[in-house]
Amino acid sequence: MVIKEVRGIGLLIGLQLFKDQTEFIKKLTENKLLTIRAAENVIRILPPLNVKKKRN
Repeated sequence: MVIKEVRGIGLLIGLQLFKDQTEFIKKLTENKLLTIRAAENVIRILPPLNVKKKRN
């Protein structure tokens, strides 16, 4: 288990990890997802603001 807690409302999400976030951020970057450190063992994820609702 890697993720201890998911925090946030709406599109801004924080993930608190059990371990240091360095390796986790590296893996996310390899998969083209940019993240930022928010606190000790916490990663902040914010999707681009140009996300559109798909219409059928």
